[in-house]
Parts: sequence; structure tokens; C-alpha cells
Amino acid sequence: MWKYVTPIGTLFIKRLDDGRYGFEKDGVLWDVCETPEAMLDSICHHFTGCAEWDASEIEVPVDLDKWVRL
Repeated sequence: MWKYVTPIGTLFIKRLDDGRYGFEKDGVLWDVCETPEAMLDSICHHFTGCAEWDASEIEVPVDLDKWVRL
């Protein structure tokens, strides 16, 4: 699992029980992808289904190494 703190809340990329990776914000699972890198790409392009995040102009690192690994 990875996390990144933003001005509108903490974003998480979590491995799910089925082996895919999900985007979680505020305790809600918003999107699911096959790899953490694909999930990060959706987050970086603000294409997650989370209206608050998708409408924001906040940038996050495009490299998972810049996120906090939990």
C-alpha cells in the first residue's frame, strides 16, 4: 500500500483481495486497476471517479517511489 498526503486529504493505493489495486480516499474505494502503476496513472490524470479529486488541479508524484510505502 502507498499513501500521499494532499491538501484535500490522503490518497491511498491499496492491493485488494483479488490482486488488483484500488484508489481510496476518505475511506471510499473509487477506482480499481490491474497494477499499482496503472492506478497511479489514473490518479495523476485525475480520472478516478472521485469528483473532488478529479476536479482538483493538485499534482502528485508520477513515481510510486515518491509516495510513502506502508
